Amino acid sequence: MNLKGFKQATLAVSVALALSACGGSSDSDSGTGGVQPAEQLTAELAFQAYLCDARQPISNADVIVHQQDGSILSQTKTASDGLVSIDWTNNARHITFAVETSDELSVKTYTEVIGGDLGVKVFYNSALDQQCNCESVTFDLADVNAVYGNYGVIVNGRRIDQTSQVTICEYSGNFDPINIVLSPNQSGAIAYAAQLEVNANDISQTVVIPSGIFAGAENQGENILVSTKDVTHHDTYFRTFSENEFGRVNGILWPSLYDVHVFPGLYDNNFVTAGLWDHSLSNQYGYVTHFTTDRMRVTDTSIEQVIDLQDNKFELLNATTSMLENMLDGSATSYDFSGIGNGRTLLSVSLDGYLSSSWNIEAPLKGNMPALALPSDIEAKLEQMNQPDFVVDIYGYGTHSHSEYNAFRQQNARISREQPDVRPAVFDNYTNESIRVRLY
Repeated sequence: MNLKGFKQATLAVSVALALSACGGSSDSDSGTGGVQPAEQLTAELAFQAYLCDARQPISNADVIVHQQDGSILSQTKTASDGLVSIDWTNNARHITFAVETSDELSVKTYTEVIGGDLGVKVFYNSALDQQCNCESVTFDLADVNAVYGNYGVIVNGRRIDQTSQVTICEYSGNFDPINIVLSPNQSGAIAYAAQLEVNANDISQTVVIPSGIFAGAENQGENILVSTKDVTHHDTYFRTFSENEFGRVNGILWPSLYDVHVFPGLYDNNFVTAGLWDHSLSNQYGYVTHFTTDRMRVTDTSIEQVIDLQDNKFELLNATTSMLENMLDGSATSYDFSGIGNGRTLLSVSLDGYLSSSWNIEAPLKGNMPALALPSDIEAKLEQMNQPDFVVDIYGYGTHSHSEYNAFRQQNARISREQPDVRPAVFDNYTNESIRVRLY
């Protein structure tokens, strides 16, 4: 990052972090990220709606190729179909995509790229939500409440009552089945789940949820014993969800670790996630928040699910503070996050301006952060961000080491092209830690 207006914000963020951790230093890393360099780079940019599967190619988006030091090597635009193809010369090392919507500028940079296919890069755009066919549905819970009086009703992950409305949207021309969970109000009781097909119903009228749809053996949840490997904190949350041809479904935040259920009778792919927010690092300069989360697939409900929830907040603070301190002079910055936790492959550094502009940089966990230059018109728009949040994420799926970052990128690019109905197993075991700084 090399924007003059961010230097003061960077200094303020660095001061805020310095009150929470001590800085350190690191050596740079080199290599090609586990794959052979290519002479061409290809990518496809697409807008994606938030509410449905509507997509649209992004034409005329700015594509900037950087040299090793971050200076601009070349510029081009995406074609009308969102595609871009670039000769990836020996001097090309990083690439930036800058996309504008009606209300914001989104900039994404990928460092230490060695050519090849980057796949489909998706930018979410609320304007496309106008293409979604959505309906607000009201449910009649009288029968369910009469039979399951000591249960809460959760529809598509949201707890509802007799007057609640739930918005559902069509995907590929049909409404997905509605996922319903009966969550017991009394600890130790069994949870129930069912799916309700709505395409044949008149959803403009109140939709009855009949109690009989929960009566089958497949509708009974299985209470799983969950724990975290090294972190024991009363604020740790546990969430389950499933994956099927409709994507991620039936996400439930459970009230305690003793009442976590999955529903293998209804869903083949079930997952449990643990997470923890820590706001105790905040100080007089701003909010400093640490977040950690880990996920695992549930394959056997009869055994304890031990989640490797990793808490390396101080190591992450040290590495972040060190990187920020070195960034203040506007030159390339040596950094090292590779020894923090397990299963991580990539680093993400973001400036998030909320509903205005954002800049996200994806980089190896260890290396040199270049002093990235951008075209003057893009820099000017990013300069208008007023005290953007500064966010550092380290993440991965336990499938690639920190030195195999480009092999990881190639895998993700291939999957983005294939668009399988069910997410591949390589994404099962997600791990992430982040630091977010919001200045007062």
